[in-house]
Amino acid sequence: DDKIGKALVQDSRVDLVMLTGATETAKLMQRLRPGIDLIAETGGKNALIVTSLSDRDLAIRDIIHSAFGHAGQKCSACSLAILEQEVYDSPHFRNQLRDAAMSWKVGSAWNLSTKVNPLVHPPEEKLLKGLTTLEEGEEWLLEPKQDSENPNLWSPGIKLGVKPGSFTQQTELFGPVLGLMRADNLAHAIELANGTRYGLTSGIHTLDEREWEHWMQRIEAGNCYINRGITGAIVQRQPFGGCKESSFGQGLKAGGPNYLIELMRLEQIGSPPDQLKTSQTINLLTRQLEMKGLSSDELNRWRDSVASYAHYWKNTFSLDHDPSKLIGQDNILRYVAHKGMVFRIQTDDNVLDIMRVIAAALTAQVELEISSSTPCDDDIADVKWVVETEDAFCDRIKHNQVRRIRLVSPPSERLQKAFTESACNVIAKPVLANGRVELLNYLREVSISFDYHRYGNLGTRENETRAPLPEPKYTQEQPVVTSWNS
Repeated sequence: DDKIGKALVQDSRVDLVMLTGATETAKLMQRLRPGIDLIAETGGKNALIVTSLSDRDLAIRDIIHSAFGHAGQKCSACSLAILEQEVYDSPHFRNQLRDAAMSWKVGSAWNLSTKVNPLVHPPEEKLLKGLTTLEEGEEWLLEPKQDSENPNLWSPGIKLGVKPGSFTQQTELFGPVLGLMRADNLAHAIELANGTRYGLTSGIHTLDEREWEHWMQRIEAGNCYINRGITGAIVQRQPFGGCKESSFGQGLKAGGPNYLIELMRLEQIGSPPDQLKTSQTINLLTRQLEMKGLSSDELNRWRDSVASYAHYWKNTFSLDHDPSKLIGQDNILRYVAHKGMVFRIQTDDNVLDIMRVIAAALTAQVELEISSSTPCDDDIADVKWVVETEDAFCDRIKHNQVRRIRLVSPPSERLQKAFTESACNVIAKPVLANGRVELLNYLREVSISFDYHRYGNLGTRENETRAPLPEPKYTQEQPVVTSWNS
């Protein structure tokens, strides 16, 4: 609602807006200018799960650092600690957690011993409520205190008994307050962590490899951390960005290999050079197209497209990538299918583009739903086809039954209004033959950072080939300094 910001967002000379800020701000921008090309990294309600098989001392250290570093003023900050019942019920764990938070010095940012610094401004309504009130069943493990001389300075607060669906569980509190939740088991803990509208960062502390895998397959977050803190993402190592209402736009991660694609308008000017043999499923689609009377040029574009999709799926998007290869820490970039992806077919969309979207989604192993006003003449495996009017589709959008939409032509005025009112993520751009770009429309990036060492002990991974430690550089005239910049 800033006058200058509003004028900039609404000015047609501005092609694209990039935002790091609140989810509500991103939604406001969409209402100010329907159809705006918006790239937004927004809020988070981030949880760190601690299971009974964790190193609890290490978990406490990482919870405190992630929750109260920068006074909790980070979108990635740990706002919830979800503790398996054995951990939650342990008086020893609670006492250690409280004592660790109390040990952090609260004071001026100019004092180098300060660990919890003042807030940027006095707490606004939501944060003030989080710092001063308890809901039914909640109690203070550590009650936050406001400094008598500085209204911006608050000591850490820790709440016990936070319930599912409560204000503390659902609301982003940009300050030094942490909620503790009790989980029956790991599956329940994941359900609680996923039970918000956000999906920015998440973490787990456990020494059991089976729990790592179970958590990674089910957690809904863009940046995932195992046995470490959940803040402090570094360019390339942990490209940053979330899902759900923590991200608007295509959702490609800042600091990653694909981010600049969102700043480009791409056009296919020739056949993609990298191609691979297609699957049996795609070959069936090819035979269906050959019977539809397409021109030889259109069929060639189809074959080039699906072969490029196959190449980039096998050689890029189906693989885990760890370009840093640090000793003691995995930093993996993984591509996973978007959930709830809907492709809306419009009146002027041509058959070739429609089939290429289907082929790209099937290649990327995405469960695609197609919405169309007319039924499909062909039997297409692994695709759900919904026949509905545009009004019916808009009604589903307004009731939040559709959150991510692929279009290959500009939306109608009615559709655009529905998108704006519901703050959907809409990809409305031409289909490209190059799989390096097109497949990104159906996949989301997940950063996984995993401290696999145990207090410096690499265990069975000691002999792996990783990034070499740099040699210290010095001369006789310089003091000997060994600084490992990793």
